[in-house]
Amino acid sequence: MISQAIQLLQSGGSVMIPLFAVSVFIYWQAFQLLGFVFRGQKSLLRAAGIFANGISDDAAFDANDLLAYAMQKPLNQVIVRARFDEIRLAYLSVIDRRLRLLQTLTTAAPLIGLLGTVVGILMTFDGLAGQGMQYISLGVSKALVTTQCGLIVALPALFFAMMIQRRKHSIVAELAKLENAILLFTRTDLTAQASQPSQS
Repeated sequence: MISQAIQLLQSGGSVMIPLFAVSVFIYWQAFQLLGFVFRGQKSLLRAAGIFANGISDDAAFDANDLLAYAMQKPLNQVIVRARFDEIRLAYLSVIDRRLRLLQTLTTAAPLIGLLGTVVGILMTFDGLAGQGMQYISLGVSKALVTTQCGLIVALPALFFAMMIQRRKHSIVAELAKLENAILLFTRTDLTAQASQPSQS
C-alpha cells in the first residue's frame, strides 16, 4: 500500500509534492473543524473573547457557561441581545474563517492537478518532437495522474464543507432559540417586578 502510494507520487512528478501537502492540510483542517462544530451544545462550545476575563480562543466552555454568561446581572433585553451578538461574533466567526480557508484549499487542489496536466502535455510534445515514445508515455501519465489526484482530493473535501455549513446553520438556529427563551424570561421577570409595587 505504501509502495503503491510512493509510486503514484513519483508517476505524477514534482507537482504531486504540493498537491500532497495541500491534501494533508485540507483534511487536517476539515476534521478539526468538524470536531469543533459537532461538539456544539452537547459537549463543548469553543469561542474567542466571550468572557470578560479574557479566555483565549483555545478555551472551552459548555452550554451551562454560555447560559450563565448570557444571564448574568444586570439583565434586560438590550443587554441579552448584545451578549448574544457577541457570542455569535466570537463563535461563528471562527467557523466562517476556517470554512473559507477549507473552501479555498479545496478549490486549489484541482488547479494544482491541472498544472500537472499542463506539465505532462508539454512533456508529451517534447516526446513527439524527438525524445521518444517513453517520454510521450511519461508525459501522458503525468497529465492523467495529477488531474485524477486533484479531483480525488477535492471532491470529499466539498462534502465535508457542506456538512460543516449545515451544522453551522443548526448552531445559529439553536442560539436564536436560546436567545428568544432568555428574552421571554427577561420580559416575564421584568413584568413581575413592575407589578409588585402596585400589589403592595
